[in-house]
Amino acid sequence: MEDKKLRGKTILVVDSNNENRAMIRFHLSRLGFEIIEATNGQIAREKYLKYDPCFVLLETSLPDMDALEICSWMRYELDSNVPIIILSSENTDYDRIEGLKKGADDYIGKPYNLEELTIRIETVLRRTANRCSKRQISQY
Repeated sequence: MEDKKLRGKTILVVDSNNENRAMIRFHLSRLGFEIIEATNGQIAREKYLKYDPCFVLLETSLPDMDALEICSWMRYELDSNVPIIILSSENTDYDRIEGLKKGADDYIGKPYNLEELTIRIETVLRRTANRCSKRQISQY
């Protein structure tokens, strides 16, 4: 990670797929990000409220609720400015438009390139890192 101001920023990774989460966690933590993980929508809500992450990566295939509902909840019900990128295998024009309407900052179709994902995260965080309050994270 080139920008030292971004080091240690927290990213909530919401994905029910263990392999996807592990791959993202490994890649982003090597770059200096702190990763908080959630396997479903309910856990994502709880961890969002507890840790107030700097960024959210939200996969659309969750077992318990619609990921766009979570996105909308963060953006509109909580009136949060947290940056949100949706990751999805559903990559039609309609899906991307709906994701952006629900409050996502970006929508990336699968398969995605980890380097591109990282650059998209860093680009948004450079503009929004000031909203991020560092909270002590001990165990996820």
